[in-house]
Amino acid sequence: MRVILTVLYCLSLLPCGAQRIFRPEVDSMLLTLDASKKDTGQVFTLLRIAEFHIAKNGEYDADLDSARSFIARARAINVLRPTPVGTGYIALVESLLSKEKPAGVERGHTTCRQAVSILQNAGNPYLLGKAWMALSFYGNYRDSADLAEKIACLQNALSCFERSGSIHLQGDCLENLADLYRNKDDHRKAMECGLLAIQRFRQIGYPNLQGPYINLCLVYVNGYEYDKALAAGLAAVDAIKATYDSTQQLCQVYFSVGNVYSKLSDYNNALSFFRVAFDWACKHNDVEDIYTVLNGISETLIKNGQPDTAVALLESTMRKWTCPNIPFVKLRLYRDMVASYSNNRQFDKARPWYDRLLATIKTYPGNRFFAYYAAVQYCVSSGQYAAGRALIPAYMHEMRSQSDSTMKRDAFLLLFRLDTAQHRLADAIANLLQYQRTNDSLFSAAKSREIERLQIRFAVEEKEKNITLLQKESELQKQQIASSRLMFDFSIAGAVLLLSAGFGRYRLKQRQNRELATKQLEITGQNHQLAAKQLEITVQNHQLEKLLRENEWLLREVHHRVKNNLQLIMGLLHSQSASLHDEAAVNAVLESQHRVQAMSFIHQKLYKARSVTAIAIDEYIGDLVAYLAATAKPGQHIFIERSIQPVTIDVVQAIPLGLIINEVVTNSIKYAFADKLTGRIRISLSLLPEDRISLYIADDGLGLPETFDPEAGDSFGIRLIYGLAEDLDAEIRVDTAGGLAWNLTFRRLQVESGAIA
Repeated sequence: MRVILTVLYCLSLLPCGAQRIFRPEVDSMLLTLDASKKDTGQVFTLLRIAEFHIAKNGEYDADLDSARSFIARARAINVLRPTPVGTGYIALVESLLSKEKPAGVERGHTTCRQAVSILQNAGNPYLLGKAWMALSFYGNYRDSADLAEKIACLQNALSCFERSGSIHLQGDCLENLADLYRNKDDHRKAMECGLLAIQRFRQIGYPNLQGPYINLCLVYVNGYEYDKALAAGLAAVDAIKATYDSTQQLCQVYFSVGNVYSKLSDYNNALSFFRVAFDWACKHNDVEDIYTVLNGISETLIKNGQPDTAVALLESTMRKWTCPNIPFVKLRLYRDMVASYSNNRQFDKARPWYDRLLATIKTYPGNRFFAYYAAVQYCVSSGQYAAGRALIPAYMHEMRSQSDSTMKRDAFLLLFRLDTAQHRLADAIANLLQYQRTNDSLFSAAKSREIERLQIRFAVEEKEKNITLLQKESELQKQQIASSRLMFDFSIAGAVLLLSAGFGRYRLKQRQNRELATKQLEITGQNHQLAAKQLEITVQNHQLEKLLRENEWLLREVHHRVKNNLQLIMGLLHSQSASLHDEAAVNAVLESQHRVQAMSFIHQKLYKARSVTAIAIDEYIGDLVAYLAATAKPGQHIFIERSIQPVTIDVVQAIPLGLIINEVVTNSIKYAFADKLTGRIRISLSLLPEDRISLYIADDGLGLPETFDPEAGDSFGIRLIYGLAEDLDAEIRVDTAGGLAWNLTFRRLQVESGAIA
């Protein structure tokens, strides 16, 4: 993955130096070049043509010689009529030319600094901005000092382009700043620059937004905001489709989107995007990208419980394309082979790749944590605990330099497994606590970002409410002013009438006016009371809504924590099974793992769903059955047919129902097909009249003897099924003809609304 991310960074810099000069424009300049006056204008024309040849793909000598010739002609004219802007522009283009060859990088760096110094007093902010951008090309973005200098150069360039009004180059600067801030782990600034870059490009109708969007996607991935990363990645895919882009960027974009789906545990979508990237790399025989995307596919297949498919793909790819002699690519390939064979329990086949992995680690100077992790994991899984312990010092050294908290979390869990296997209980507990703290910090960081977004949204809503309240108060004041004017008019008219009718009628009118004024004051007071009451009701409604949101988020957090704790229990059971040698004990632990996983799926669904009290049973059964199907014996092919109506049920019924399905399907896989390699299991769930649910599970295996009474059996699994059926208040029927069939019917509880807005 690092190779593609590095290429993405390099490609994001290309617009800074490239002037977007196309062949028709160059041809037009060449036609008028000889007839034009030899002045600063011709110097600019010659240098733009030189830039065109420098910016061509590849480093061909013919193109560089042409650029060198045009620069020489520009220099000759500038000597006759020297100007600071011409001298600075020549130095800038010479630096771009020098940088095209590795031997000229140092010279190009020096010349570029000279160009910046000259153009600072030339009064041309556009060329000065280009020089600052070109200067940001130099240095290592992994070095903190160089990274800070690159950022400063781009900020100076952005300021110049804002003065010159070059919106497109402003977008280029902001896009590159987003990438540099991402490498600096400054998530907030990276996000701000990425969004501003897209805004600038949209302002001028620039259609090729795949680069800015995928850069923003990587920014969100670094900040663990995978939902936003997915939205940005899919926007990049839309831009590729809209512009019919079939360049290498297509491969990079689809790979990045597949990586986001993989992090979201949506492995089917991840694999589909990885396949598009893989097909592009194969079509263009781009071996480095082939092996980079292959890494993403193999990792996803392993996570999805398909290590055998990962092994087959890795082996077929190596037969067709030789792995490039790049240490990082080779290290990653060896890691994938070790992980694939180990997850497939083929430790003898994993051993040669493990040896190559250790040999390559010693010669690779970069980040080696992922390689050490795979090596230690192989040792723990294969029972070579002493060899794994010998790798721990180097493993811990690499882990301390990691910035990815998810990798650190998994590293502590692996250490816990090793300590448990070697009965180092104190170390095991310490690493387990480290794992839990790291996992909690990840959740807290995500929660903090969500709270921040909610606070911003709350502030905006409050502002809108205050504006509305001020508008109502303004309208009330206008009504009061109009009423006062009306009263004044009535008073004048009454005075005239009183003067004509006499002093007695004048006093009577005054008394009536005072009574009318009193009533008006009462009405005004009532209006104020109503406004205050309305404001009080609004505040109470807001407090209730806030309390409801907090309760719903608390429920979501509870489900998340329960799911995490169940996964932790599964890890403990897995570690325990690795140290057991009695087959019956191992089987008992594995069955317990399946039961815990069945409950874990429930809380995982509730954590991700809009509702916190009910789940879609069709999705849940699909995930559970896919997990159980992967537990079949090697070489055994069990086909599971599903016919599940989309029904939503309460979590109170979902847990016992899931455990029943787990027990029945597990028993069928283990016992029904003991004498053959293939079998078929049918599962159907349907909604009956009167809100009743029917669950039917059948296999075509050995079945049970006719004299066998399930209710009187001493099998723990069968007793558990009947006990859970009682919890559901379900009617249960068992048919042993032609296999074994279970039929449960129960009434569905009323599903309460628990959606989170």
